[in-house]
Amino acid sequence: MAMRWDPDHARVVIVDDSRELLRSAATFLRARGLQVVGTFEDARTALATAPTLDPDVAVIDLRMTGITGLEAIGRFREALPLLGIVVLTLVVAGGYRRLAFAAGADEYVDKARFDTDLIPAIGRAARARRPQEIPR
Repeated sequence: MAMRWDPDHARVVIVDDSRELLRSAATFLRARGLQVVGTFEDARTALATAPTLDPDVAVIDLRMTGITGLEAIGRFREALPLLGIVVLTLVVAGGYRRLAFAAGADEYVDKARFDTDLIPAIGRAARARRPQEIPR
């Protein structure tokens, strides 16, 4: 029997090379009922580990050392097609937004609007990629 899936309690992984952002974002999301199942300082580790965590949504920064956020979006999209992807970045130039969506992002959030825009973006990304009834 399928369980009711609630996108407002989505399983989230966060990928950002800032430890401070990882801590604050995880605390922020958990306080609002989301399950943070992994935080990663680099995309390579996230791409290797996240599939085993069964996330609903990945929150990804664009500017990271090693594998960039844009490259990570494409790789996540290939590996986990049902994964909602939210870009959380300081890069707000229109060209990057277009590139992120072309790579497979579902939502794009400016870090300056983190406190007001991240939760709704995660919900929209989760709903866009997952059916309402899924077995867990």
